[in-house]
Order: sequence, then C-alpha cells, then structure tokens
Amino acid sequence: MRKFATRLENDTKTEGTREIRHFYLSRIEFLREEATAEGVIFNKDSERDFWTFIELFPFIRRGSLFLMDNGNLRAVWDDDEGNLLGIQFLGNSLARYVVFKHRAEDGPVSRVAGTDTLKGVNARIKAFELEILLSL
Repeated sequence: MRKFATRLENDTKTEGTREIRHFYLSRIEFLREEATAEGVIFNKDSERDFWTFIELFPFIRRGSLFLMDNGNLRAVWDDDEGNLLGIQFLGNSLARYVVFKHRAEDGPVSRVAGTDTLKGVNARIKAFELEILLSL
C-alpha cells in the first residue's frame, strides 16, 4: 500500500512540476514581450541560467518571476514563516542572491546576500535548509 501511495504522490508532484514549468514558460514569454515594449534588452543568458537552476530541483515549487530593469530574470520563493530566497540570474552561471532565514520562533531572522555561481547558491540553500521553499 505504501508503494502505491508513494507512486501516487510522485505522479502528483510530477504533474505539479509540469504545470509550474508551463507557468514559467508563459511568464518568461510575457516578460520578454514587456522588455521589448519598454526598450529593455532581455538577457537570454539570464533565462538559460534560470532554467539550469530550475533543473536542480526535480519537484520545483512555483515562485514569483520578475524582469529586472537590466534585463535579468529574478525569482523569489517565500513562506509564511519569514523565510525568503531571491535570486537574480546574471548569466555565465552567476547569480546574485538574498536569503532570509527565520531560525527560531522568537529569534532573529538571519539575512545573507551575495553573488556566487549557481552551484554556490545551491550550497547556500542547503546550508540554510531552504530546500523546503523550492520543493513541492
């Protein structure tokens, strides 16, 4: 019975991930059109890095996706507990990130920001135990 439940759960996650990827495709197309209308040069390398990052998480949760004035994509995932991960994809496998991690119910929020490789950002996500923000 447990094996069936696990397979059903994975099928549900796979379908959810498919829908989220479709959302991102549509959102990026919209942002590309907005960039053209506003005279902003859309950074295709930023988009490539966004998709590379998304592939690191087999069951990705939907986050917010924005176009920055410089043509880069920025994704944000957050929760109701004060945790947040924001990533601006710079191209060349580099990203600027911001992390807010609420460590304890009454404790302060840890804040970290910087620029790193996509692998380095992924290591930060693991170090701050933020995979839950990104995964279904």
